[in-house]
Amino acid sequence: MEWLIFLSLLICGLMIFFIRGILEEKKKEKEFLRQLKENYGKNPDREYEFQEYEVISRYYKTRHQEGFTVDDITWEDLGMDFLYKSMNYTMSSAGDEYFYYLLRTPVFSMKELKERERLISYFMEKEEERRILQNKFHKMGRTKKASITDYMNWLENVQEEGNLGHYTASILLVISLMIMAFSPSIGVLLFIGVVSFNIKTYLTRKGEIGPYLVTFAYILRMLKEIEEFQSLTIPGCEHYLERMMEARRKFQKFQKGSYILMSSGKPTGSILEIPLEYMRMFLHIDLIKFNKMLKQLKSLRGEVEEILFIIGYLESMISIGAFRKSLPYYTVPQFSKELHIHCEGLAHPLLENPVSCSLKEERGVLVTGSNASGKSTFLKAVAVNILLAQTIHTVYANYYEGAFVRLYSSMSLRDNLLSGESYYMAEIKALKRILDASKKEAEPPVFCFVDEVLRGTNTIERIAASSKILKTLTSERSLCFAATHDVELTYILESIYTNYHFEEEVRKEDIYFSYELHKGRAMTRNAIKLLKIMGYENNLVQEAEELASHFIEKGYWESV
Repeated sequence: MEWLIFLSLLICGLMIFFIRGILEEKKKEKEFLRQLKENYGKNPDREYEFQEYEVISRYYKTRHQEGFTVDDITWEDLGMDFLYKSMNYTMSSAGDEYFYYLLRTPVFSMKELKERERLISYFMEKEEERRILQNKFHKMGRTKKASITDYMNWLENVQEEGNLGHYTASILLVISLMIMAFSPSIGVLLFIGVVSFNIKTYLTRKGEIGPYLVTFAYILRMLKEIEEFQSLTIPGCEHYLERMMEARRKFQKFQKGSYILMSSGKPTGSILEIPLEYMRMFLHIDLIKFNKMLKQLKSLRGEVEEILFIIGYLESMISIGAFRKSLPYYTVPQFSKELHIHCEGLAHPLLENPVSCSLKEERGVLVTGSNASGKSTFLKAVAVNILLAQTIHTVYANYYEGAFVRLYSSMSLRDNLLSGESYYMAEIKALKRILDASKKEAEPPVFCFVDEVLRGTNTIERIAASSKILKTLTSERSLCFAATHDVELTYILESIYTNYHFEEEVRKEDIYFSYELHKGRAMTRNAIKLLKIMGYENNLVQEAEELASHFIEKGYWESV
């Protein structure tokens, strides 16, 4: 009777523990869904470790072999790492990696952009459906040490082994037990020998396969959440969910019995944990299961990539909607065949209080003005929004119209000390890649952005070479926006470039920048006045002004 009472209490205790765990999970899920609703459109507060961010880029780096992508120079010039982090609202590794890939691979297809727009708009309107999917993606989680792409590639290099040896070891163990019934001494010796051999080979192989179980764990989590999609009704996503369900059905053998392998070495609190672990060491049941799952997973790589793509794609569309919600205003871009740009109220999405600009141009643009007046920010704002138009179908402006283009820049280069390459060499190589790209007639035209052309060389050669390079960069196949301090270029190129400038107002003890774009070339020269504001000696400032005035009047420099 006592043992019945004890057993009843034990069962009740386990049931209470189990039910409490379920309720706790439900509570966490409810709180997470509440946060999704409240934080929709708020700037992400996620912090990225260096290694984690490198992992995110791996999907792109293994898939950008064909077609146009934003190269490293342009990506860094535009500060796209910072922009990615400010607009990434995805919940899983698949979402992180695909959204990065999406931003680096602009498309030239209205059909694709229309489909993206359909999903973005759908998720912005359907809060409940959006949160259901986000919750599923969140449960899939992230792999921070390596990308899913890396893990799948590493699995290809895992040495496959047959299960014959493991089956033989298990059979020998059973035989030793049978011999013990007839000859205990011989049976015990054989049993000890077989067990020792099995444990040794088990620990060796288990150490080898340990790192690859991360891949199995992520894919199993992913499949578990996808399995629940079949009970969901999300009208805007039937096609994508059906594709995932179709791919998932091929993983039934992979999933079946996976607990034997995936629970190995993990404390579960189950009373069966200890005997099960001994069974693994003696009979190699988890190693046998690993070999089977590895073979199955390798044959299903295409299905894995299909599922990862769909998850990443849907998450990216949700993320774009949240990004739109975070902006004070935005517009859906209009595309035409003519190489031009027309924008109203365009601004840079990383600036908290930006000064917007408007322009309509079919020619190149040359921007002048003093340092810190807004030239570089203007170039980056236009370039970034061109990229966003062709990737997330969203522009931070009141109106945007332009052509499909390949985007290039040469703006923030630096000396490469490790290779011994000077700034000038880095710059002419960067410009050469743009010139070469503009000659590819089979592809969309080039839209390029250049900040201070050939700043790494002397004035005479800089102006001579810059004028010819800038002339080449604006043609029927390319359009260039450039910033320069060389006012001479505004006269040399005025027949093919439209001049714009930024102004500043020098006050007694300060300088004021309006950051407003104006038509025409810059007429003010305030660099020497700034020396005085910053506390340079009066006689130095006065002599510098006299030298400059002499050059303007006479056309040559006076000896100092």
